[in-house]
Amino acid sequence: MLGRTRMTSRVSIYEKVDIYDVRDELSRMQSEHGDSLKEDVLLPRVMKTEFQSHTLPRLISLWAKESPQLSPEFSKKYGLIGSLLRVDTPVTLLQAAISYWDPAYRCFTFGQIDFSPTIEEYAQLLQLEPHNTKMYYFQENMSAKKIIAKMLGYESENVKRMGSFKGSKWCFPIEELIKYVEGKPKTTLRQSALALAIYGAILFPCIQGYVEGRVIKLFNQVDRGVNPVPAIICETIRSLNFCRRNIKARFNGCSALLRIWLVSHIKYCRELDFPKIGFKDHTRPERRPILEFTEAKWKPGHPNIGEWEKILQSLDVRSVEGKAPWFLPDTFLYRCGDFPWVPLLGPWGAVSQAPALVFRQIGSNPCIPATHGLLDLNFSYDDGEDLELIVPRVRKILQAWKNLKITNQGKHTSDGTLIYFKLHEKRGKTISEDHIQGGNTHKERARVPQNIAGENELRFQGNKHTGHRRKGPDTEEVEDLTVKKIQNLEEALLRMTQEAESYKRKYELTQEELSQAKIQEMEEMKELERVSKKRKQLEQNNIQMQFELQRIERANVTMEVAMRRTNEEIKRLRALHQELLNHSRTEMVRLADENEALLDGLVENREARSTLTRQIGIAMCQVTKLSAWAIAFEEEAAKLSQTEVLQGPEFGKVLQFLANLRKDLEIIGVLQHGGFPN
Repeated sequence: MLGRTRMTSRVSIYEKVDIYDVRDELSRMQSEHGDSLKEDVLLPRVMKTEFQSHTLPRLISLWAKESPQLSPEFSKKYGLIGSLLRVDTPVTLLQAAISYWDPAYRCFTFGQIDFSPTIEEYAQLLQLEPHNTKMYYFQENMSAKKIIAKMLGYESENVKRMGSFKGSKWCFPIEELIKYVEGKPKTTLRQSALALAIYGAILFPCIQGYVEGRVIKLFNQVDRGVNPVPAIICETIRSLNFCRRNIKARFNGCSALLRIWLVSHIKYCRELDFPKIGFKDHTRPERRPILEFTEAKWKPGHPNIGEWEKILQSLDVRSVEGKAPWFLPDTFLYRCGDFPWVPLLGPWGAVSQAPALVFRQIGSNPCIPATHGLLDLNFSYDDGEDLELIVPRVRKILQAWKNLKITNQGKHTSDGTLIYFKLHEKRGKTISEDHIQGGNTHKERARVPQNIAGENELRFQGNKHTGHRRKGPDTEEVEDLTVKKIQNLEEALLRMTQEAESYKRKYELTQEELSQAKIQEMEEMKELERVSKKRKQLEQNNIQMQFELQRIERANVTMEVAMRRTNEEIKRLRALHQELLNHSRTEMVRLADENEALLDGLVENREARSTLTRQIGIAMCQVTKLSAWAIAFEEEAAKLSQTEVLQGPEFGKVLQFLANLRKDLEIIGVLQHGGFPN
């Protein structure tokens, strides 16, 4: 035995118990406390049950438009809920199957076999985590109006005006959610509004075209990480119980999921013309059974109720799928806390379920379940009980969900099936008036097959005694022949017994090989699960990389536009540079010519200056000589002026002329030396 293993999480403790220990534990509890149903119960004839899907055409078209643009977080948080919009749900199969629902044991009973939708199966259909540690809890003091106002960003008065009371239930129209999604940009709140519309239309349909207030409260917790699958199972079971106990009723559970689940457990019948769904992806790590179901072509109203009833009445071990083809069991929740079964909470009430009844659905042996107290847990929040009485019961359930007990698959053997059939025959029955009038009660369908070997042995003994009575005293020859026949038969029986022992040993060896093969298969399944998780992670990374590549491509386009503009600017600048260069070259040639002309002029000026300098030098020499002569004449004139003969006015003019001439010559001499006279 593998024993027990405890695994802790944030709020819950997982206790993993080996399947063989689980069978011993539940069998002991059932023998100590007894069955839940002490006597047979007569249920009324099923007259009419409405299985309606509140799907809006506008919502379907909106999903077809929006689903390619949704982020991966949508599927991770809400699962494949949008795919359920495409499930065409004719009511014929569900209406035929409702009479086989057993409210006492919360399961469909087809002949000797019990079936019930489980958390693990629905979670795998929706691709959600089955054993999420966060459990939905009932909160009556929360206001659905405030949740809607906060989610959509509306004023409280607008939300109050949009919503309305249907009886005692406050509801919000799905059309307003659709308008919000169509008019808002791509945000997280927009995706939440779309998911809430699907919750109200498909998963928890209560009132046509509306989302009921308690569904809004449930969705608010799902948005925060709460597991919605137990709530879906809870309301499915509660609604099936209600429909089965009433002559006319309406089913308020998720009919789309229930139909896919039912078809998955019924083998294809060649006699009826309905599509064969092979669920071909069951060997792949990722399964999309909902998508494969929607791709099947169902004829409207076919098969009809009568044809489905024929199929359901003839179901036996060979005509049902114990384990759904798409289902890969890993671990299986069979009880919570001190309860010997699993308590479930939904938006409108609570109910119990005994998963041990349907161990066949995980490919394991059916076992003796512990059903004590199963009928005691089934209440609605609107039953008229005081909230002070309901809240402690809800808290007890929440406390039980903090200690989950799960088990593994184990192996399937014929011994366990026979034990379960015997228990099935002895337990209390829910008998329908439909089946009484048809001569086919649940008791008749639950009979265990008789032992064929025992019948053959009785026939042989009967023949032996009959032969003894026919023996007469007429002749001894007849007696000898009879004895020889008996001896031959005994020898043949001995040989058959030996062959049976040989076959038994081979069978045991085959069982061991099969057990090893199943263990290897489980290991391969775990490896496939690991690869599946890795593949999902890689796909998420791939999606993120695609988003990043798209962003880079957009950046590249922007850069290409900028590069084109830059290249055009560079070409323009180059042309301008070439133009300026040509102009500069022309200007430089012109300036070179002018400079050459200036140089030629400078040379000519220098030559002229040199000539002028020589001429000035010659003139200065003459001026110097003239100055000396002037000084000499002035001195002579001064001497002559002292004589009386030369003291006239005319001689004074000569002296004045000589004085002026001397000054002029001095100025010329100063200018020659670069100065000015004082």
